[in-house]
Amino acid sequence: MITPPPLINAKPGGPITSETWNNIVEALRRLYDEVNKTVGALVIKVVNQANNNFIGGAIVTVKPTGSDLTRPVRAALFVGGGLNEYHVNQLLAGTYDISIEAAGFNSETRSITMASDGNATTITVPMVAAQRLSPVPSFFGMTLTQAVDEVHVRGFQLISVIDSHGKVVPAEPIPEEAKGATVLGQVPDPGALLPPNSPIRIHISAKAEYAERVKAPDLRGLTLEDAKAALASLNLVLGETVTVRTK
Repeated sequence: MITPPPLINAKPGGPITSETWNNIVEALRRLYDEVNKTVGALVIKVVNQANNNFIGGAIVTVKPTGSDLTRPVRAALFVGGGLNEYHVNQLLAGTYDISIEAAGFNSETRSITMASDGNATTITVPMVAAQRLSPVPSFFGMTLTQAVDEVHVRGFQLISVIDSHGKVVPAEPIPEEAKGATVLGQVPDPGALLPPNSPIRIHISAKAEYAERVKAPDLRGLTLEDAKAALASLNLVLGETVTVRTK
């Protein structure tokens, strides 16, 4: 945008002061400088990093670096016809930040400097395919068999199964006695977004283990053999014995 110096309307036959004339000259000088500013074209080639194929439908935005209001933000135009490029014409010399967005790819940014000689600048921007993320389901309440199947369906990898006694349970293959165990917890938590083959850890229930208990018999007054027999009848064994001599 050209900002002219103060210009005063003159009446026919009226005198032209030196200040008025100088303002006219300054306005012409500013117009001349603006028209003769060097501009160049920017060409952006957007390709898939994996195979170097052209990526269509990208949004390419060119923004002057910093807060330079004399150079507006520009959007690149797609040029097909075998070129498959994105062009921005009439760019003034200076530095710019370029942002590229394309569906299915991670966004990219580049910084470039447009030369003052008016020559075109061409850059190639490889785009990396965005990694697919899937939510982790809730395995709580499933049987271990169901949970393992769900892990495989979601494309994750089950790397650890531990029961409530702290025992490690094989997941491949699942032991018969653990197939119906209930899932009590998991890592990561449900809803977490993970890429394929991410590790999953599951905690399951375990059968309660009870130790049978019996009341110890009164062995006082029995012979050693009778004491052993009394203990054996209760599935107990005689431990250490001490012989005490009495007067």
